[in-house]
Amino acid sequence: MPDIVKYHNDLNKLKFYLFGELEQNILMGVFLNARFHNTKEFILNADDIAKFLPQRNPSKQEIFNRVMSLRENLFKIDYTHEIKLDNGLVELSFYNIFSVFTLVYTTENREFEYLKIKISDDFSYLIHNLTKFMTQFELEEFLFLSGKYTKALYIHLKQFRTTGVWRVSWDNFKELLGIPSNYRMCDIDLRILKPSVAQLQEPLNLFERSRTPFKNLKYTKIKGKGRGRGGAVVAIEFTFDKQTAQGEHITHFMGQEIAPSQAKEYKEPRKLEPIFIQKLMDLAKKKGEIVYFGKWYHLHNFIKNDKKITLCLSRQKSIFNGFYADITLAQAEQLAKNNNLI
Repeated sequence: MPDIVKYHNDLNKLKFYLFGELEQNILMGVFLNARFHNTKEFILNADDIAKFLPQRNPSKQEIFNRVMSLRENLFKIDYTHEIKLDNGLVELSFYNIFSVFTLVYTTENREFEYLKIKISDDFSYLIHNLTKFMTQFELEEFLFLSGKYTKALYIHLKQFRTTGVWRVSWDNFKELLGIPSNYRMCDIDLRILKPSVAQLQEPLNLFERSRTPFKNLKYTKIKGKGRGRGGAVVAIEFTFDKQTAQGEHITHFMGQEIAPSQAKEYKEPRKLEPIFIQKLMDLAKKKGEIVYFGKWYHLHNFIKNDKKITLCLSRQKSIFNGFYADITLAQAEQLAKNNNLI
């Protein structure tokens, strides 16, 4: 099952734009692991951090530099929590996410060894309370994206995945994404909006062409009253196909394009595949390991048509750096036998 990052929507108020693309990857990986440790202290070693940087195969020195950069930006910001009291007063509290953030490294080459982390008790509800206000997305999906603006937009759009609409004031939008104040409207369009919206509609990888972060993602700038062609932009609205609470597009069910109204009535075809096909398909659903030409691979997908079978393989559990392999039905049956599936 893919790793799912869940956190309270109040976390979206944090200034994610302060973090670079790779630092955001590490931060989301930390959030994922924090959910399994409550407020207890836990450790992430170099291999753990490297999984959050799957396209780089980073050295321990690079991991050290990335974690240091993350630490510097984390401690530049506090989370502000405002509560209106009954007596007309307002209680304003300031917290930092982590009560412990200890980096251990070698003195000679500054090679990363491990990171010791503890979520602040006052901050734990943001990550651990799973309520209707949760934002959730697959970590693998987030890691796949490139560009800090694209990642930041992804985070905010996922908050509204079940409604398919996010409308926000223009000034707030620029603040949330950390858009430089000297960017003109044309700069924002060319450098941020158009490339980000385009990437968020692209397939995540060659193996899963139907899987995109958002389908039919569009944006509309809303102008205020003014002379001529209209006033200044006062808000922006994003629309996209609704998703389930699990982040799946509701127009997809069991891998097929299906209207939402038909999803409940949909049943699997009665036609039974040969047992070796069923076993390989089941293995692909779990991204299980398989020996192919003497080497271990993760089987990410298994695509069957009339003339051939296409395997989607990768040396790691992540889909990155994977490849296609076309085989015949006879070869697929032998592959299942060689791996003791039948």
